[in-house]
Amino acid sequence: MLLLFRLAQLEEYTAPSEEGLANTTEERATPRIRPITILITLLTLPLQMVALILWCLYYVFTTIHIFTRYRLRTIKAKKRMLRYLQSGSSEDVDAAISYYQHAFIVVHTVEWGRSHSTFALYNLAICLSKRYEQRHNLQDVDEAITYCRVALVICPSVDLDYHFEILNTLGGVLKKRYEESGDISELQEAIIRNVEALSLRPHGHSDRPLSLINLSSCFEAHYSHTGDPTGLERAIECGQEALECPPGRVDVCTILSQVASCLSSRHHRTAALQDLEDAIQYYRKVLELEPIGHPQYPVSKGNLGVSLAARYERLGDERDMEEATDCAREVLNLLPAVHPARRMALSNFASCLLAQVWKQYNENDLEEAIHLLHESLSLGTPDSTTLSHLIACLLTRYDQKGNREDMEEAMRVSRQALLCPPLTPTDRPEALRNLVSCLIARFSQENNPEDISEAIKHITEAIDLVPEGSPDAWKALAQLGSCFRVDSMRTGWEISHPEQLDKAIDLHRRALALLSPEQPFRAVALVDYANCLFVRYLKSEDPQELEEVITNCREACRLLPATSSRLHMEAELLLSASLHSRYELFSNIKDLDEAVSAMESGYPGEATSHPALADRMSLLAQLYITVSGLSGQGSRYDDAMQLFQRGVEHSSASVLSRLRIATIWTIHASGTWQLYAYQKALELANRYLLITPAITSRLNMLQSIPPSLVQNAVACALSAGDCKLAIELLEQGRTLLWSQLSRYRAPLEDLEVGNPDLAASFLALSQQLETSAIRSRSGTIGTSGIHHPIEDDAKRYRKLSEAWEDTLKQIRSLEGFETFLRPTPFSVLQRAASHGPVIITNISTDRSDIIILRNGFEPILLPLRDVRKKDIDHLASAFSGEVAMMRSGQVQRPKLIAILRRLWDDVVKHVVDCLERAGVRRGSRIWWCPTSQLASLPLHAAGPHKRNQPNLPDLYISSYTSTLSALIRASSEENTSAESPSPRLLLVAQPNAPQEEKIEGVTDEIAQIQRMMPSVDLLLDDEGTVEAVVHGLLTHRWVHFACHGYQNRSQPFEYHFRLHNQSLRLLDIIPERLPHAEFAYWAACHTAAIDERAPDEAIHLAAALQFCGFKSVIGTMYAMADPDGPVVAGEVCRHMIDGEEASYSSDDALKINFRNAAEALNYATRKLKTKGVPIERWINFVHIGA
Repeated sequence: MLLLFRLAQLEEYTAPSEEGLANTTEERATPRIRPITILITLLTLPLQMVALILWCLYYVFTTIHIFTRYRLRTIKAKKRMLRYLQSGSSEDVDAAISYYQHAFIVVHTVEWGRSHSTFALYNLAICLSKRYEQRHNLQDVDEAITYCRVALVICPSVDLDYHFEILNTLGGVLKKRYEESGDISELQEAIIRNVEALSLRPHGHSDRPLSLINLSSCFEAHYSHTGDPTGLERAIECGQEALECPPGRVDVCTILSQVASCLSSRHHRTAALQDLEDAIQYYRKVLELEPIGHPQYPVSKGNLGVSLAARYERLGDERDMEEATDCAREVLNLLPAVHPARRMALSNFASCLLAQVWKQYNENDLEEAIHLLHESLSLGTPDSTTLSHLIACLLTRYDQKGNREDMEEAMRVSRQALLCPPLTPTDRPEALRNLVSCLIARFSQENNPEDISEAIKHITEAIDLVPEGSPDAWKALAQLGSCFRVDSMRTGWEISHPEQLDKAIDLHRRALALLSPEQPFRAVALVDYANCLFVRYLKSEDPQELEEVITNCREACRLLPATSSRLHMEAELLLSASLHSRYELFSNIKDLDEAVSAMESGYPGEATSHPALADRMSLLAQLYITVSGLSGQGSRYDDAMQLFQRGVEHSSASVLSRLRIATIWTIHASGTWQLYAYQKALELANRYLLITPAITSRLNMLQSIPPSLVQNAVACALSAGDCKLAIELLEQGRTLLWSQLSRYRAPLEDLEVGNPDLAASFLALSQQLETSAIRSRSGTIGTSGIHHPIEDDAKRYRKLSEAWEDTLKQIRSLEGFETFLRPTPFSVLQRAASHGPVIITNISTDRSDIIILRNGFEPILLPLRDVRKKDIDHLASAFSGEVAMMRSGQVQRPKLIAILRRLWDDVVKHVVDCLERAGVRRGSRIWWCPTSQLASLPLHAAGPHKRNQPNLPDLYISSYTSTLSALIRASSEENTSAESPSPRLLLVAQPNAPQEEKIEGVTDEIAQIQRMMPSVDLLLDDEGTVEAVVHGLLTHRWVHFACHGYQNRSQPFEYHFRLHNQSLRLLDIIPERLPHAEFAYWAACHTAAIDERAPDEAIHLAAALQFCGFKSVIGTMYAMADPDGPVVAGEVCRHMIDGEEASYSSDDALKINFRNAAEALNYATRKLKTKGVPIERWINFVHIGA
């Protein structure tokens, strides 16, 4: 600090001007000379001479002393610096810096010390620069820059040599500062300083090559930062000029290495193979001049290895990769643990091992590569190259073993790589491609469209950044093609966006055109291209496309060695599948034989855990099925069933792959095998949805589950004559999202009695998992797509889920808890009919049935032989169209009545006839539990709708339930006040919500409810805040809402209704636990509307209220007419009270039961009908629950 302070004083010091000196002189008065003065002067002259001699002696002595001190310190500094360069000891460089600092302090105050001060500052900057290279302390670079700048100020103007040295040093430390900060202005100043230094060394000067090489290095860095090829060309020009200069202070090895580095960069940009060949030749010359033992030998050897690996990627010569691996291994063995170059050496060797793994999978090599990369990252600040290699290794291990942790770690590292400073335009495309690879891998697991949307965004940016002609251009094109391919099949089962698939095929063709026939990675492009073509062939059945698929797969198999690598297995699998398809097209037995032979010859049995083995088993099973049907060999059928079973149970494969295999199995199996396949498929469907924490993501994942899986499983059980199993399968496969959340709210009272600690642990884990599930999936995607809390949430969720599963196993190991949270058996499900029959409908592709469940009786099966699935789908589509017409005010009542009549004739009339035969009295309650598209149809309003003929509302009182378990919970007597003397009602009314149309009639509705209910807490207009409403839900058994409601068809969990200050969403209600809640009347639009994408999931507000604890809910299927609100609300309140004309002046006269809600709604809607209210208005209201 003292030295820096003195430097500041030196920079601020200004010599007095001549004018100032003149003025000072004039101000002095000239004295008058007297004789006495002359006499005194003569007498004292000897004394003055003695004083002058003494002063001269003092000056000489002081100068010698200062110079001696300065000289001694500089000599010591040089010795310690020389020893540092030999040993690398940090003590030596620290001592050298200290000596040079003291040397400067000694001489900077004397006039003759300017050149010596310059020398001390110059050497001090060099020492600090060397220490920075060892410790990477930015303060050393900052001080070195300061010392160089001061040295330039105090350096004598005639001393051009020192000017040159200082400028060179300043340019070097500025470049080092840029490498840490990424500030382009520092690099630009470094270029300016090096240009100034070059101007001081004309052509022929021995120091000119030094400036040229420094300038070349700066221009190369400028190209890396900006992507401007002009900088790279100037870097090459400077390097080549340096090669032509006579030998000087810079050895030829340094010049050759710099030129080779620039040529490698240009090859990476333009794919000019000659540049790469020249670079390799230069590196070989360097190694000839730098034998083993030379300090730069390891670095040069490593550079040669990198260039050879690059040539291997271009030409596919195995000798290049072998030599590159040998180079990397030798460099790693030569470098000590503390050497600065060791970090990159570790990364390069890991890259070579990974290339060997891609060529021929070896688990030990892959694990060693990952270990080396982790060691490299531990040695300093992560660099994008090492992170890129680590991502590739993690994804490779994920492909081989299917370990989700590897994919999550790769995702985390890929986002970290985009933050590495400085991430230059030449590095960013690779970082973006790595992130896209991770997003595609996660999409294959979760089927979340957000991942593909983000992937397309990033890979499009990467394509824009990659220069035309770059050898990596094909990678970005191929990745974008892969994104479009998976985007075209968002459901996972069929092409939903064919235009995206066409784009994918075009991109893969372009990528393939950029690769030479013998390039190793051509096989990757061939398989990707063939995959897209085969997907389109399955839709188009174009024989020419199938032939192209087979040709490309054969070429890919030729390029790939016959190993257990993922790519070879994928190519072979695709080839066999396409040969099987060609056999089905042309019936050429040779195609079938070749397909079977390829699968059998490469089938490794059960010894391997490769994830792709499951798909191989599935395809071989399908081939055996074809062979069995052709030859009648029953043994082949049995083999196929066993292969399907092993594929479904292959633990290394992803859950989604196993689910798809199980679905294919259900198509090819029969009898008990088929029923078992359906059971496994439903089990895997439940497990698949648990992969991701957020319930909104799980909704997207539902698209990967075949839409008719549950219905077909139930039909299979019914065909086998097992009606009870059919009911169990239906309960297991419907409303998966609500069922999974319900597992986190399982009652633990019995467990708390004997194992309170285990119960507390399970409850804590369940609450955390529920919070993770309900939290809406969100991530912040900036311009670089970096900050994503999603990955952190996923990792945390996985650990919580594993702990929850372990705790669940402990609970099930206890006596009496063996069936805890297992699929509910029929004996328990039958309790759902304790208050009346439950009508279960099942419409599948194979058969249509109705099951009537009655408590204490065997289930009644009613086959609907004349009803087909497509008929119900058409009916649901027609009703959806009518609802859309209602929103626009163009109601077509004849069509609506026709739909209700069709429902009556095809479904409901058979139910009514059966109920009457079974002795179920008219006017009693029944519950509908519909499946698939029947869930979106108004079964409760079906009827002939003709004069003097009763409709269903005239015969029975209908309610709905999404599952039998939900009805059992709603019917439970626990936490209910069967007849409350005075239930408090929360009334939320928002007739004048901001920016919304006024709801007419709400004032009358409020008045009627307040008149009939003695205890009403009203939240009107600005009183109805989100906080007040949520608090009210927690403190009231009954609630009544009159407000605007909005359905989000693309995101049903985003259903919301408008309050005064903001919207209250479905996701805001779900987290609440309302154990004492009983009845909810929701006079808003779409509160019970079924999501057409997932009709079996019952994702609407009424279902959410049931999940939170409400046992009885009245809602609407679509938009409600404002005049109907007060009428229906008043009639419902009136008829929920025992004694229609009861007096309400005393609480003792009031008896209210929430179980009267369905009867009250039935009465209210029939009253609307008798008043002439149009049919589309009164069929809108539905009752759900007990």
